[in-house]
Amino acid sequence: MHPTAAPRSIRIVALLGILGLAFSALGCGDPSPEERLAEATQELAAATQAKEGAKTALDQLDQRLADAKAARDKAAEAHEAAVDRWREAKDAVGEFATDEVLHQQVNRALLDSAELQDATITARVDRRVVTLTGEAHSQDDVETAKTLADGIPGVVRVTSQVVLESANKQPNAPAPAKKKTPAPAKPAPKAQPTIEPFDEPAASTLEPGDDDASSVPGGKPAPVRERQI
Repeated sequence: MHPTAAPRSIRIVALLGILGLAFSALGCGDPSPEERLAEATQELAAATQAKEGAKTALDQLDQRLADAKAARDKAAEAHEAAVDRWREAKDAVGEFATDEVLHQQVNRALLDSAELQDATITARVDRRVVTLTGEAHSQDDVETAKTLADGIPGVVRVTSQVVLESANKQPNAPAPAKKKTPAPAKPAPKAQPTIEPFDEPAASTLEPGDDDASSVPGGKPAPVRERQI
């Protein structure tokens, strides 16, 4: 074998290795233009689909908004017609609802109410303003009467002068305290009379006929005298 054959073969192997590494490096680098085009095409398709979906949703909302606006306009027209009708009815009520008529209707409603059977509430009317008077058991009865009166067509306002029965009842006055009568004083015991001891007089040495201050005629001793204490 020629002495230069071995080094030449080694060089060829080394060159082939270098070329392999070069091709490997090229395969691991940036994508090719064809790959980039494919990726861009896919992204465009996805974006186009999203855009069309959003446009469809927007069109639907626009349609709903248009329908809602048309419905609102129709409701506004109906409201204006109802207001005109209400004004005409109100004018008619004001023309025929005199104080006398309202007085009858309000008091009839108060009398017919089952909730006010125990109350004595009446109404007077002046210029279509109702004033309630009388007595009621509770504030609920007063509110019921006001609601009934206010519900009568033609009544402008309702005021209440109803008094609760509990306000008219005076609280029970406390019973007056009993005065203690002092016990009668016990009478003092009666003093017992004391008898002074009688000293027998000494034998008299006087002669008969002589006066003796310690003796009494007849020869009887002087009576015993009681000493009062």
